[in-house]
Amino acid sequence: REVGGLSNQLAAHMELDNPAHQKLVREFWDSPAIPEKAGYKAVDLFDAVHAGEVKAVWIMATNPVVSLPNADRVAEALQRCEHVIVSDAMSNTDTMAYANIKLPACTWGERDGTVTNSERRISRQRPFLPAAGNSMPDWWIISAVAHKMGFENHFQYSNSADIFMEHAALSGYQNNGDRLFDISAFAALGKKGYGTLQPTQWPLTASLDSKPFNSADFSTSDHKAQLIPVTPRPPMSKVNASMPFILNTGRVRDHWHTMTRTALSPRLSSHRFEPFVEIHPHDATTQSLQDGDLAEVFNHDGSVIVRVQVTDKQGAGSLFVPMHWTNEFSASGRVGALVAPNTDPISGQPESKHSVAAIRPYKTKWQGFILTRRDSLPLDYASYWTRSRGSEMWRYEIAGHDQPNDWAQRARSLLCKDENDVNWIEYFDRGTNQYRAARFEGNKLESCVFIGEQKTLPPRDWLVTLFVKKEITKSERVQLLSGKAPADQCDAGRTLCSCFSVGEKTILDAIRKDKLTSVEEVGEKLLCGTNCGSCIPELKELLGQAMEL
Repeated sequence: REVGGLSNQLAAHMELDNPAHQKLVREFWDSPAIPEKAGYKAVDLFDAVHAGEVKAVWIMATNPVVSLPNADRVAEALQRCEHVIVSDAMSNTDTMAYANIKLPACTWGERDGTVTNSERRISRQRPFLPAAGNSMPDWWIISAVAHKMGFENHFQYSNSADIFMEHAALSGYQNNGDRLFDISAFAALGKKGYGTLQPTQWPLTASLDSKPFNSADFSTSDHKAQLIPVTPRPPMSKVNASMPFILNTGRVRDHWHTMTRTALSPRLSSHRFEPFVEIHPHDATTQSLQDGDLAEVFNHDGSVIVRVQVTDKQGAGSLFVPMHWTNEFSASGRVGALVAPNTDPISGQPESKHSVAAIRPYKTKWQGFILTRRDSLPLDYASYWTRSRGSEMWRYEIAGHDQPNDWAQRARSLLCKDENDVNWIEYFDRGTNQYRAARFEGNKLESCVFIGEQKTLPPRDWLVTLFVKKEITKSERVQLLSGKAPADQCDAGRTLCSCFSVGEKTILDAIRKDKLTSVEEVGEKLLCGTNCGSCIPELKELLGQAMEL
């Protein structure tokens, strides 16, 4: 943002609609022209792409096909667009699928530069990994494109230090103290000085206090604070008889944005492994839903298929669906498709927390899961599927409308290399239509599949631990198709603390056995809650449950 990354802003915090600022930036960069009015904000931009008004778009380090409102329309816009360029560190994103030109970019751990936090403190960012493959930093990519366009004389940068010093020089150009952002003291920093730069708070001139508003002198024409009265406006999306629920979207604790990176971590994927909807118990009853069911959340713009989580933490009349899941990790989990493109007229911020929707049971003839060492499986037979990373394995939750005539044949064709691949055990109950099978490579578990009604399927927690073992024991092989750990082994249960991989059953057992009464005591015993702290609310819940017994 400080370098003019917004559609209504010039570099160095200067205002795009200010003629004096336009002239200043044009002179500094010897630019023949400069925009005189703001460009499109994010939602408006993709409307313009959809309408054909924008014929080329360059998307860097973001995934709008998942994250923006009315996400299906965004995808349609990119499908229509003549030229779509995507720069990203990840090769398989929902947005990358629409790219005509793909540019491999460095991720944050590979980049050299600076970051500025909310208290105006500039800190150096130094790489701790070499750049992967052919990836390059964003500044290099932009400069290379500029050279091809004939602007090589204006993009003669050899490193990030050159860019930072130019940025610093612009901040002080013809700045007599009327522009608060001024780091011109760094304009002659040099590569060595840049390399050793310590965290520094701007502004950096002798005439400006490092706490600039202490003197009640503000960056306005009369140097006074401007208070702007705002008339509250109710949300534009309103519930009605056909769309009776408010749909809220947001993050869960272990995933970030569209989880292009966090979904690759077994530890971060162990707590929430499929998209879900939180619904109040009363609403679940009225909609004929039970905890663990599949449900379709839908409105006029789109729909998602998600797992039901009934909880009184969710307010009656509202639903929560996380924003993270993509087409790469789910068949139908992109909740952005349901978010209306209603935006604030000034900021352009969408109403991501207040769309309207309905919910209904998603009926299937079968459900199941596959645990396998393979990172890709054909899933065209499943109308619902999700994929999540585990330690040395992948987990697939699946469900479908069409019942195969022979589950054994389907499973073998899916998981066996050929008909002579016989290191295989299976169980089939035609009466209840339950099918379970496992494939081994030597004494090492390679894959297992469990099919049946959701209520008959075993927990996955113990089964996933078998994939980290070099070989499984006879007792484990005997118990495998039951999904239950042998008597001499503990089932840790659902992972609750991702930092230290501590399961829910392990925590409950410790609380009861050792009579633990506080989060601190649980942390001292098992370490959970002592690192990032994000599992503390759930630890408190478990302590409350134990006290009620």
